[in-house]
Amino acid sequence: MRISFLSQEFEVSESRTVREEFLDAFKEEMEVAKQLEKVQTAIEGSVEDLALMGRLLDEFDLLQRRAQAVNLDVVDVKISKLMPELGFSVEDAGI
Repeated sequence: MRISFLSQEFEVSESRTVREEFLDAFKEEMEVAKQLEKVQTAIEGSVEDLALMGRLLDEFDLLQRRAQAVNLDVVDVKISKLMPELGFSVEDAGI
């Protein structure tokens, strides 16, 4: 079980979508996603250095395990479920 807190009063950026604001509630998950993307980009650029690629693949494997531990794959599902429950429409998501 995971308990989260969402302040009733907070500042929002007018340049961000409602979905992006919801993603702020999933900081750990978003950090893992960001690291995964960074390592994947590094892997794509390391085709000439097999030793580096091996280390990056090991790091990628660890990050994938961490992503599974924090249920990264269900963040979008959770947000899609929460938005209408809190009165936001699909159009409000800004996708």
